[in-house]
Amino acid sequence: MQWLKYTVLFFLGLSSICFGSNPDTYLEQKISPILKLINSEAKKTNSQSSNQLVDQLTVMVLPIVDEKGISKAVTGKYWSTASADMQSKFSNKFVRLIIKSFIAYITAGEGVSAKYRPVSDPNQKRVTVSSQVKFSNGEKWRVDYLVTESNGVWMIQDIILDGLSLVSSYREQFKPILEEKGFSGLYQLVSQVAG
Repeated sequence: MQWLKYTVLFFLGLSSICFGSNPDTYLEQKISPILKLINSEAKKTNSQSSNQLVDQLTVMVLPIVDEKGISKAVTGKYWSTASADMQSKFSNKFVRLIIKSFIAYITAGEGVSAKYRPVSDPNQKRVTVSSQVKFSNGEKWRVDYLVTESNGVWMIQDIILDGLSLVSSYREQFKPILEEKGFSGLYQLVSQVAG
């Protein structure tokens, strides 16, 4: 269940943040339409429409997330053992896996909303955007998004729930697979699950 929470939180954090904007405000503006789409469409999904929703969300998400940076962080030293083509394919499938898992969670009746707190100093190159995530069952989590500015764009680098990092959590899950089967073995597993 813990990985599912991190999957949800990762998806909530999929957003680039325009430099010059308050990161918290822009993050909320980017995530709200994604959550609205998921919350409205997920209840209607069957196998075929679920795949269509995953495809639609993947198209929306890939241009606004540093999937390469997060994929590199979760695979650690094994990232450099893969070709650039394999890295790109893995990054795409990894984001798709997270989206697919998130939709499964929402379909189970867990509608999600998020409220963001103002950032104390949005002029720094690295800030934390704090939020409260609320599920339809009343459950609430404090979620912190670590964002950094690079080349005039704010990007989410990690999501932290109760002091536990999304990147660290996936790294721990992937480590035994990487040690046993290498990067290509992890790619095959992620591809199989992500579809």
